[in-house]
Amino acid sequence: MQGDFAADYAVKRLSLKRFSLIHDRTPYGLGLAESFRAGVERRGGAGGELIAISRGDTDFAATVAAVKAARPEAVFFGGLYMEAGLLLKQLRASGWTGAFFSGDGAKNPDLFDTAGPAVDGAYFSVGGVPVESLPSAADFVARYQKQWNDAPRTFDHYGYEAARVALAALRKAGGPDRPKVLAAVRASGRRAMMGDLVFDAKGDTLKGLVTMTKADYARRKFELAY
Repeated sequence: MQGDFAADYAVKRLSLKRFSLIHDRTPYGLGLAESFRAGVERRGGAGGELIAISRGDTDFAATVAAVKAARPEAVFFGGLYMEAGLLLKQLRASGWTGAFFSGDGAKNPDLFDTAGPAVDGAYFSVGGVPVESLPSAADFVARYQKQWNDAPRTFDHYGYEAARVALAALRKAGGPDRPKVLAAVRASGRRAMMGDLVFDAKGDTLKGLVTMTKADYARRKFELAY
């Protein structure tokens, strides 16, 4: 959902047509990049070839050269924040000025340290709504900050609600009986800070909302990108 949503945003909202696609060889990163490319091509854009890097890489000179040779309007990166930050920093240092997109694996506060000012204006999709933009999560955010002296990160409120779902299923199942717990989870429907949680037969949530955020380096925040 994130890849297709980001493609729709880039092509329809920002009128971008030519993209370079980079991934970190993981199922997450490659799947995200492939989904984005398919979404771009369905909307009349040019996805280009997939460029692979590896987790832990720090020197992206060859990747930067390939991007500049392709002359895209935007780069989409499927991967995590460390490689995303270093790649973006090196792209900007080379003089490339296009738009940069990535997914929720790269939407991490540490990205501001890794990429520095180069991250300003970059786009990051995230499943659901960011916790800082959820009025219903205000109490969770306040309690989290009191407990840890820090703001919640991208997946913390999902982890919190997932734990509540699991604990409720354990109670309903009468203990750690795997088949009973799985059945209890699939049959559960509960109110969470991100809305009602309902699951399909595979255990996936039926809520399909995706949000686009934009990095603001000066404020070290990811703002909603309308």
